[in-house]
Amino acid sequence: MNSNCHFRSSFESKNSHTAALSLCDGVNGIIRTAEEDYIIEPYERHKITTGDEHFHERPHKLVKRSALKVDQNHYCGQSDRRKRSLTHIRNENELNNTSRDVDRRSQFKWRFQNALIEREERTVETLVVVDKTLYHKHGKDNITTYTLTLFNMVAELYRDPSLGNNINIVLVGLILLEGDEPGLSIAFHADNTLNSFCTWQSVLVGANGRQHDHAILLTGLDLCSYKNAPCDTLGFAPIEGMCNRVRSCTINEDTGLSTAFTIAHEMGHNFGMFHDGEGNYCTQSAGKIMSPTLVGKNGQFHWSICSKAYLMRFMNTPQSECLTDKPKKVAEIKFPDKLPGELYNADIQCKWQFGRRAKLCNYDFGKDICKSLWCYRGRKRCETKFLPAAEGTSCGNGMWCRKGQCVRFGQDGPSPIDGGWSQWSPWSECSRTCGGGVIHRERQCNNPLPQYGGNPCSGEEKVYKICNVQDCPRGEDDFYQVQCSSYNAKPFRGWYLKWRPHRKLYNAKEPCKLYCIAETYNYVFTIKHTATDGMKCDNDNSMCVDGVCKPIGCDWIVGSDALNDACGVCKGDNSTCRIIKGEYTEQPKHNTYFPVAILPKSARSIKVSEKRVSSNYIAIRDIFGHYYLNGQHRVGWPGEYMLGGARFIYKRPYNRPETLEGKGPLQEDLVLEVLVQDRNPGIQYEYALPISISNDADEKKEDTYTWSVSATPCSEPCAGGRHTIKAVCHRNLYEEVAPSNCDKDTKPRSGIFSCNAQPCPPRWVPEEWTECSRKCGGGKQRRKIFCRQRTSSSEDRRVRKRQCKGIPKPIKSRRCNPHLCPPRWKAGKWSKCSVSCGVGQQTRKVVCRARGGKRRSKVVSASQCKEDQPKTVRQCKEPRCAEDSYNWHLSEWGPCSKTCDRGLRHRYLQCHRESFRGRHFPTRNKYCRNIPHPNITMTESCLVMPCQSYKREPQWLTSEWTQCSVTCGEGEQRRKVTCVDTKGQSSSGCDLEERPPASKDCKLGNCPVNDHVVKEKCEDQHKWCHLVPEHNVCSHDFYGKQCCKSCQKQR
Repeated sequence: MNSNCHFRSSFESKNSHTAALSLCDGVNGIIRTAEEDYIIEPYERHKITTGDEHFHERPHKLVKRSALKVDQNHYCGQSDRRKRSLTHIRNENELNNTSRDVDRRSQFKWRFQNALIEREERTVETLVVVDKTLYHKHGKDNITTYTLTLFNMVAELYRDPSLGNNINIVLVGLILLEGDEPGLSIAFHADNTLNSFCTWQSVLVGANGRQHDHAILLTGLDLCSYKNAPCDTLGFAPIEGMCNRVRSCTINEDTGLSTAFTIAHEMGHNFGMFHDGEGNYCTQSAGKIMSPTLVGKNGQFHWSICSKAYLMRFMNTPQSECLTDKPKKVAEIKFPDKLPGELYNADIQCKWQFGRRAKLCNYDFGKDICKSLWCYRGRKRCETKFLPAAEGTSCGNGMWCRKGQCVRFGQDGPSPIDGGWSQWSPWSECSRTCGGGVIHRERQCNNPLPQYGGNPCSGEEKVYKICNVQDCPRGEDDFYQVQCSSYNAKPFRGWYLKWRPHRKLYNAKEPCKLYCIAETYNYVFTIKHTATDGMKCDNDNSMCVDGVCKPIGCDWIVGSDALNDACGVCKGDNSTCRIIKGEYTEQPKHNTYFPVAILPKSARSIKVSEKRVSSNYIAIRDIFGHYYLNGQHRVGWPGEYMLGGARFIYKRPYNRPETLEGKGPLQEDLVLEVLVQDRNPGIQYEYALPISISNDADEKKEDTYTWSVSATPCSEPCAGGRHTIKAVCHRNLYEEVAPSNCDKDTKPRSGIFSCNAQPCPPRWVPEEWTECSRKCGGGKQRRKIFCRQRTSSSEDRRVRKRQCKGIPKPIKSRRCNPHLCPPRWKAGKWSKCSVSCGVGQQTRKVVCRARGGKRRSKVVSASQCKEDQPKTVRQCKEPRCAEDSYNWHLSEWGPCSKTCDRGLRHRYLQCHRESFRGRHFPTRNKYCRNIPHPNITMTESCLVMPCQSYKREPQWLTSEWTQCSVTCGEGEQRRKVTCVDTKGQSSSGCDLEERPPASKDCKLGNCPVNDHVVKEKCEDQHKWCHLVPEHNVCSHDFYGKQCCKSCQKQR
């Protein structure tokens, strides 16, 4: 590298004027004044996007330039590593109205040492690395110009006066990676990629040692801060890492020219800058580079006061020393000599922002692209990210964007560039294999693009030709059906359906919009799609091309007005055929098909129409009785039909007469009929025959005999009915004659046939009503309702309820027996027994009541109740009255006298009073003095854990004896016996033969016998026992024992 051809200077007369120039290969550099920046570059060897320019001399160009373009709206994280991400679009008004946090002003007070605040120039020697994804995205021929354009914009941002420091961004290296680099891992995960890149660049050393202070990675991957998958992160950087060998680095995702603002923003973090409004007194304002959400203000961007203060703080630290050295001399890197907007027009900028289909919006609604670039990508709307077009972008005839304003070129403006066509593309494949398809080819006005007032390209951008005009084989599905059937292999809401044309939805305003219908599970789905090129629209003289119905001449040229005459001759004069017209005005009987005319083979220009609107229908069949249109009492939808090998258009608007038209020629004789259901207003028809055929027909004029059929209505509308078909022979279409006159081989079928075999629509079917819940006074009846569908005369199946959705559902319940009930006895509750023990009485109130209005009842005369009056008094018995009794009560065993080995434990007798209800209460022993003591032991030995046992075998351990199970007489006492080892743990190693007894007998003396205490063997235990026999439940074990006395009375 020549080290003697790079110069840097300042102007003594103008302190604010500086220049950085290279004279190695022509004059190449930048001159900066207080008003504007000027780039000087030689034309030679510089590739521009608008076309190749070759000069034999070496002229130079001096151009004004300032960077305007910013990145998409974003926010950054709050960790040590700053990430930058896409967010929702916010407009200027929203940002300007953001409230200021006054309390934060006191939190952001910088203390500067006046001696250190010097405005000396600092230089950031920068290395730029382009990864393979970005390299292949822009291509080998364009990547260098694109990268240097971005770097120029970044350098301009750091020379903006609002930053308050002379920061000179110098490019000392550009590395273009065409493949993977050993030791460098670049992936979607931004944090991992940053770690790898920072480590990788930290060991890069050139021939003259480490040359860069800061490294920038540009990647074409969609970065994400928290996972190894694409998301909305745009950049990542360590905070205050500048000049640190390992941390002075950033990674940036390519988003077009707005990537320059991502780079400037992330470098700001590396300088120690935080977001405006985060821990400082600055607000998130429009037009500020370090705002979390970037939105241009009048098409321009500047640094906030806080960003300036952050940078000043960093410059006053020893860490910034690496920026004070002079740039090392490196090989010459040639920067573009054009502004970004000159290199990349508005369409290209839109593609970078919104995708490859986007282009500049041409709708005129007062937009100014120099303040906000509006782009169009379909759906009849324009979009913006509130970012200005790049500096130098054309904004009108003879105008371009400069500092957020659309201004005239002036003397510094570029020369107009006329547009030029590219080469034609190859012809596309034909859209149809038969019946007339479309092929196309196109070219673009980009060689070069028209710019700066230049003339656009003249001529067609896209041309079409008709192809494969031969007729399709007979019997093949019509093209409408073919297009609908193409959706059969595509899932629709998870289902694979059978699609067919829905001709009923034909819209004359959109003839190239086709409707398809599919039915499944009794749901009807409809889709609308644009017809494939080659679909006939309106009539035979038009065809759908790119979704638009365009005229097609008989010479098969798109846009031609050439027409066939009635004889089918292109641009003919009707001299080769004869027009035959007729009218049918007879009034045949209703509900029959009646012949009108024979449409002979080779007929063309066929027109059939009713004279007025009626309920009759035009029908077409062949001479053998097979119907093509509206046969078997089934009326088809309006639309396109193939009848006798020719295409016909059938129209049946609700307010105009029915018509049928076809160009022909017919491949067979057809019979025109009318399905009569109303008074015949008259059927008119006409067709053209070649003169030779029509003369032959005139010469013959022999009687013709044809069959026609009439059918009775179907006995059922669905699920299989029957109807009768009768064949009738006609002479010359009108006169009914004997069947022997017609050809018996062509006689249509006659007799009784099945019809309407399709399943009936689902319906609600109710079951029988249940019995009324009440016999009088208003009750309810209920029934079940099911959704059913009749599929045949013998099958009526139950289907899912959702298939009956939309059908009115019968009621499930209703009121019944609303007549008033007769008066009835109403008994109240029984009173309490008159005594607390022994025999007493209970009473209750019994009245005769009749039900009145609103479900209320009233007391009436007892004579109105026909039933026997219930009892009002009954006997009640409480437990027999008795005096208190006394008896001895044995206590529990006391604790063992010793805590280990064998000891003694005691228990005692306590006198208890027993009430007549059987409850026991302790009392003084003197009340039991006449009662003998029970003959039982009051002391016994007890074994606790051995104190010092030299035996290692497990031993049996017993608990205390429980209290005697009775209070008098003979009972039982129990205790717990457990086998334990020497540690007191449960064991199974004890000798079972030595196991102590777990129970023993006990006797507490004779029980006293009092005659008045003995209860009867059969007594009622509840007050409601009189109801048990009434309800016949005495046989139930519980009720029979509890209500023994009442049940004995029943027996």
